[in-house]
Amino acid sequence: MEFERFSGFYHERLAKGWERWVTVAIVALLLAPIPFVRFETWPSGNLLRQHPLTPWSRFRICYLSFPDHSLVDDPHGFHWNGLGLQPEPIFDRPLALSAAGEILFKWRDQPELPLTELDARGDLLLVRTGWQPLLLWPLRMLKEAWRQDLGIPTGKRTR
Repeated sequence: MEFERFSGFYHERLAKGWERWVTVAIVALLLAPIPFVRFETWPSGNLLRQHPLTPWSRFRICYLSFPDHSLVDDPHGFHWNGLGLQPEPIFDRPLALSAAGEILFKWRDQPELPLTELDARGDLLLVRTGWQPLLLWPLRMLKEAWRQDLGIPTGKRTR
């Protein structure tokens, strides 16, 4: 018994057990559902952005309002469970933005992105939250990018 402790066989058994536990933990993490937010155009259903949610996740929509050209800075945040910080209409129905110019979208502290698809076609912005396994996130993003590159419509109806 004492000889077995100092031999390589004992350490190999410990390493194999540790590898199994680490593999199970990684698979459980990748398959565990976490909240995501999707920003889509409505009614066409094109995906603009998709991000995993954390309690400190937030986004801003900035634009110049149409009639009076005043600056509108519309901040939104989330709880840990994917719901908005306060009951807001942006999460209930598509958001119609009457902008005089470019509509800018800012996720957390990243640079602002212009939402040109909303301007060009007159679509509305739809914000959806939901839960999905972390493993599906890159696969869905690849699928959406492939569909947009080939010009394939999403074929899904949104509200």
